[in-house]
Amino acid sequence: MIECAARCIGSGRFQAADAELVAHQMWAATHGLVILELGGYLVPPYPPQECFEAQLVSLMTGAGDAPGPAARSVRLSRRRFEEELIRPAEPSRQAV
Repeated sequence: MIECAARCIGSGRFQAADAELVAHQMWAATHGLVILELGGYLVPPYPPQECFEAQLVSLMTGAGDAPGPAARSVRLSRRRFEEELIRPAEPSRQAV
């Protein structure tokens, strides 16, 4: 996560900052959201995935990114996550 923050800072998407501190802030905020979801505290009308993605965009814009590119990065990350981690696991579940 620190390397990712450093790349964003280096590319100019995030403002100049301590990459380790930016990574810690993002980790802490994300961890809090996950704990709320596991505890059943995220309730309608917003599903957990929507809360998570909105939080990521807010964290990225808070670090200096523009809203459009931040939202695009989150969408692409979700797509990559689904393609690489979710969909490959589905056939093995069906075969059981």
